[in-house]
Amino acid sequence: KATFLSEYTFKDILSEGITYNNDVKIAFYDNAADANANNTANAVLTWDLNSAKYGQEYAEVVVEQDGNTGYEWKDGSEQLTVSLTEAGLEVINGTGTNNPESATDLNGLSDYYMVVYYTAIVNSDDTLVLGDDGNENDVVLTWSRTSDSYYNTLEDRNYVYAYSLDLTKEFSDGKGDFSQVEFKLYNGTDAYYVVAEQDKETGIYYVTGKNMSEDEATTFIPTDDGSLVVYGLEA
Repeated sequence: KATFLSEYTFKDILSEGITYNNDVKIAFYDNAADANANNTANAVLTWDLNSAKYGQEYAEVVVEQDGNTGYEWKDGSEQLTVSLTEAGLEVINGTGTNNPESATDLNGLSDYYMVVYYTAIVNSDDTLVLGDDGNENDVVLTWSRTSDSYYNTLEDRNYVYAYSLDLTKEFSDGKGDFSQVEFKLYNGTDAYYVVAEQDKETGIYYVTGKNMSEDEATTFIPTDDGSLVVYGLEA
């Protein structure tokens, strides 16, 4: 009991070009292989923090718009904070007995691997940073134990990259009708067609998804000057 966790908080900060979905889950694994492979089918226990069963009983989820991170992050960033509640810490520490899926001995889940999952949208607008600078994704893990009078922190940074195509259609005689020219984009590596929406004011296409069917793919048409610009593509 002297080394029980007394706090376990996960903070994830995404730059403006990426937006959280409200779908946080926490999975516990009894081996590193499944945890590292994200093999959720083999998770020993999963908390869906948006479900009626778990809700925010075991972990509190808060999403804040920039200015509340405590760090000098980019303007417009969002911070996702997942904090284990007292009930959640009891399950981890092995003292929770109110739920049949809770640990009931002093071993608890302290020897398990804990993975926090969420999805996010890569925004189809000009907030997305294109190219090799990337969109920053920073994480700070903070934890403490009953035996300590201090906090431990672990920080890491990841980047989400997105790219664009800037093409120009030309006619050899200079007399072609650009409105009659149609393209579809295909990712040969992952075998899917690109789905996008066009900003009518600028003519720029922003990628919004993918589809395996060519019939469901977006038909790209150059603007009146022959330009075709597509933002938000994978590398």
